[in-house]
Amino acid sequence: LRGTDIDQPRNLAKSVTGSNGSSDLSPLQKHQYLSFKLYCRSNNLTWEKEASKRQFILLKIIRTLKSEGLGYRRIANWLNDSGIRTHTNKKFTNSHVHGILKRFSERDER
Repeated sequence: LRGTDIDQPRNLAKSVTGSNGSSDLSPLQKHQYLSFKLYCRSNNLTWEKEASKRQFILLKIIRTLKSEGLGYRRIANWLNDSGIRTHTNKKFTNSHVHGILKRFSERDER
């Protein structure tokens, strides 16, 4: 292919015309299609489950500590030192604390 063939669309019907001037590819010229895939990710598609009493108490503790100026890691250490565990009975990490605050703020926005 030459550079002009790539830059300019080719007229396929002219290149395949028969002796009588008809073309087998003329329908291809008339119909040009654009196809694409669209993906949509959203948190709004989830079913809202009511938060338990334990979750609200934990959120209140975390928000209080956060308003006092503690960071996520210090809040996690405070919860662990107080004997409070996650719902899976594991120690809190800074990621757990951040995730709890993030999820509840998303829930408040809905």
